Amino acid sequence: MGSGIAQICAAAGYSVTLVDTEEAQLDKAMAGIENSLNRFAAKDRLKEGVSDILSRLRVGMEIPDCGGLRWLWKRSMKISM
Repeated sequence: MGSGIAQICAAAGYSVTLVDTEEAQLDKAMAGIENSLNRFAAKDRLKEGVSDILSRLRVGMEIPDCGGLRWLWKRSMKISM
């Protein structure tokens, strides 16, 4: 679910950092996002290119990797900062 929220936010123009304690989960999330975006692009449903959207996505293993954070989602809970 977190990767879906990250994809929507990145497609809407926000910079997004996905954080997990397991690197394999981050790799899986990024691969899933890229596959999903490519499917949307094939159906001409994106306002910009896949690479532009992916450029707004970062991954990290710690909360401090998020930098100047506006929102934090922990599981399915949104925490305003």
